[in-house]
Amino acid sequence: MTTHVSTYYDEFLRRRMVAYRVDGNPRIEAAARLVEPLVKNGSAVADIGCGIGIVAERLGKRFPGAQIIGVDISPCNIEYARRTI
Repeated sequence: MTTHVSTYYDEFLRRRMVAYRVDGNPRIEAAARLVEPLVKNGSAVADIGCGIGIVAERLGKRFPGAQIIGVDISPCNIEYARRTI
C-alpha cells in the first residue's frame, strides 16, 4: 500500500506540484497562513506531508532562527525539495 501511495505522489510532483511553486495554490497558501502565527525564531517545526517543501521554505525564510524539517512519503518530492530549497 505504501508503495502505491508513494508512486501516486511521485507522479503528482510531475503533473502538478511544480506548477504550485510557480503559480501558487490556495490550499497551500491557506496552510502557510494558518501555521505562520504559531512559529517564531527558535521554534522547531515538522512539516508532515511537505510535498516539495513550499510551506517549509516559506517558514524557513520568514523565521531563519527556526528549525524546519520536511517529511514526505514521496522520495521524489524530498529530492526535489533538497535540490530547490
